[in-house]
Amino acid sequence: MTGPYDPNHPPPPYEAPFPRTTSGLAIAGFVCSFLCGLLGLILSIVALSEIKKSDRLLGGEGLAIAGIVISLASMVLAIVLRLGAS
Repeated sequence: MTGPYDPNHPPPPYEAPFPRTTSGLAIAGFVCSFLCGLLGLILSIVALSEIKKSDRLLGGEGLAIAGIVISLASMVLAIVLRLGAS
């Protein structure tokens, strides 16, 4: 008998999947989104692009999205406060 269930040949050994690591740019973008909106926005966008290109080997997509949202919100808030103070 030949085929996928041949009793004379054992199945191939199980290979554990690679562990996903969190993107360093995603972490940096998230942290910088609280300190410097523009830098956080740039780092988060680059991190999100890097994560998508890595075929999901890199994690941190949620951090990158949160960094983008927080950066945009802080930049809009700063503009509104500046216009309101005038």
